[in-house]
Parts: sequence; structure tokens; C-alpha cells
Amino acid sequence: MNEETDRISPFWYVLVTFIAFRLMAILLVKPGGYITSVSDFTFYRLLASYASQGFYPYIDYWMEYQLLFPWIPVGIYRLSLLLPNWGDPGFWFNTLLGTFFLLAETANLVLIYFIGQRLYGPQIGVRIAWVYSLLFVPLLIMLGWFDVFGLTFLLLALYLTLIRRPLSSGVVAGLGFLVKLLPVIVVPIAFWREPTWRRRAALVAVTLLTIVLVALPFALLNPELFTLSWTINLERSSWETVWALLEGFTSFGLAGGANRFDPAAAGAEQHPSTLPWSLITIGFAAIYLWLWTRPVDWHDDRRAVAFTGLTMNLVTLYLKGYSPQFLVWLLPFAILLLPGLQGIIYALLLSVVNLVESPLYFTILPDQSWLLVGAVLARTGLLVLLAVEYGRIALSQ
Repeated sequence: MNEETDRISPFWYVLVTFIAFRLMAILLVKPGGYITSVSDFTFYRLLASYASQGFYPYIDYWMEYQLLFPWIPVGIYRLSLLLPNWGDPGFWFNTLLGTFFLLAETANLVLIYFIGQRLYGPQIGVRIAWVYSLLFVPLLIMLGWFDVFGLTFLLLALYLTLIRRPLSSGVVAGLGFLVKLLPVIVVPIAFWREPTWRRRAALVAVTLLTIVLVALPFALLNPELFTLSWTINLERSSWETVWALLEGFTSFGLAGGANRFDPAAAGAEQHPSTLPWSLITIGFAAIYLWLWTRPVDWHDDRRAVAFTGLTMNLVTLYLKGYSPQFLVWLLPFAILLLPGLQGIIYALLLSVVNLVESPLYFTILPDQSWLLVGAVLARTGLLVLLAVEYGRIALSQ
């Protein structure tokens, strides 16, 4: 090995191959392969195309997503119209949106490496980055859904918390909350890492102020559509969770009717809700508050990451619905907190269960409901086991 090679950090080898692999996939891989076309890109393009008629999200039509992401496909769609037609009409839109998600996924890899390096040192940090770069499901999700973009805010907020940048973490968590709610789970961890109540109050204030400043213009432009973005998921029925199985539902979730220009069509139930959701919510909130008020050494970085992972698992177990793309929020914690064979096994088992759920059940064998039942129960069991592992790391004396 020559002197020039010695000066190159091993992480650069991971980063270059990671980007090249996914960039080639954007151009050449059709999500689902020979099984099916599994992607929401067509859906994103359809909604973004409303801009050609002067219609925009949260101003003219409702969305089930939080308010920041829908504007990204709109901007990319308008840009794609400036480029010459090349093959499929959606080529430029799909390529540009895929490239945008690649940037988010690259940021995710870098942040996972930085967090792993901070927890264990550079050698194990690189190993964790290699593992993440070779997982298939994050690639599949990058090619079809926007969750990798939301994950960027969560990981960045967490990393900023670890390096003692609480106010910056609050801003990032607030912006992430407007992409997909989940990044805000970092704020309670950052809260306890602050030494005084004044600084804790400042963290909460900065987070809330970020949310309000960005959301306020949309709230003023169309209060009804803005309110829907916060209430629509509360009105949805359960899907692909233990809760859905208890209610006898074995299909995927829908956000409402086809008419996005009619607020009354949003959040329609697919099946009656028979579970006591108020009691379930109180139960999970009580568990979380009890855990959050334990005497944890919040300044220990690994414990802080473990509590974040524990929170993510509890939120996932609590939610009415689960979609396979949600797995991208869970995998980083398995490989960061169990940075050996155990973490890899958990990540692969979760990935296999995800693929059984979709596309195997929903596309190939939709009449074999036992497949969904098995996948949901297996995923739930794995999340409970991981929650126990994370809790042991976070709360052990």
C-alpha cells in the first residue's frame, strides 16, 4: 500500500462506492424488478403535474404528507419540463427526484458514519457505514419513497445533539417535523442533555418557533387544508399492524378518496375502528414518560442514541398503520447500537419480513392473508426485542 493510499480515510471507499452504486440504480433499476413496479414516483409526478394548471399542495388540494416534502416534487417537475424529452415522459422527473433522494441517502450514510465513529471510534464507524451501504431495503426505498429524506433530519438532529449543538438540533428537528413528524423525537433527548432549565426552555422554544415560522404562511393561505395535514392521519383506519389484525383488516392503508380538491374526501376510514385508541394512547404515553424520567446518564452518547432508538420503536409499535418504507427509520439504530453480527441479523430479519409483506403478499399472493399476519407478528416481535436491547443500553446502571 503506497503512501498516498495510506492518507485516504477508509470511509471514502465506502462513500464513493455507495454513491456510484445508487446512482447507477437510479438510471437502470426498476423498483420491484421482475416482480412488480413498487414506487410512489408516479404518484408524486401526478400530484406535481397539477402545478402546470396552477394548483399547488396545501393551497389548492389536500395532502396526507406534512407540508414541506410535497413542494420538492413540484419544483423538480417544473425543472423537468425545461429539459428535452428523452424516452419515457417521466424520465427526467424520475431521474431528478431519484438524484435528490440520493443526496439525502448520502447524507444519511455520512451521518451514520459520524455517529458510529463518535460512539466507537473510526474503525467500527467505517464498519457500520459498510453494513448500511450494503443493505438492500434502503436502496429500494430510495428508489420509491421520500422517507430517506425525512431520515436525514432525524440523523442530523441526533448528531447535532451529540456534538453539543442543541439549538441547531432544535431547528433541524423542527424542519424535520414538517417533513414527517418523526425527527422531533430527538428533542426530548436533547432536552435532558442541557445543564439548565433556561437552556432547555430555549431548545423547546427554538424548535417550536421553527415549526411556526415555516408553517404559518400555509396556515394563513388556506386554514382548512393546513389543518387537514395534522388531522388526516388521526381519522385513518389501522393498516399492516397488530392493531389492524385485531380489527380484522388485512390490506394496505389509504389516506382518503381520489378527489384531492375536496377536503371532505380526506382521511376516510377503510374499516370501522373497534379498539379503545384513547386508552392505547394513554398507555404508550405513560410508558414513554416513565422511561424518559428515569435517571439516565443523558450525556453518555451511546445511551442518548439508544433512547432515540427506543423511542422510535415505541412510536412504531404505537402507530395505527405501518408501510414497508417505514423500515428505513428503524435500520440505522439496529446497526449503530448493535455494531456486530447481532445488529446485522436484526437488520436482515427486518428486511426479509418487509419484503414478505411487500411485494410478496400485496403483489403476488394477496389472497394468502396468513403471509401478512406472519409478517406483522414477526416485525412486531423483532421491534419488541430491539426495544428491550435499546432500553438495556440506555437505562442500565
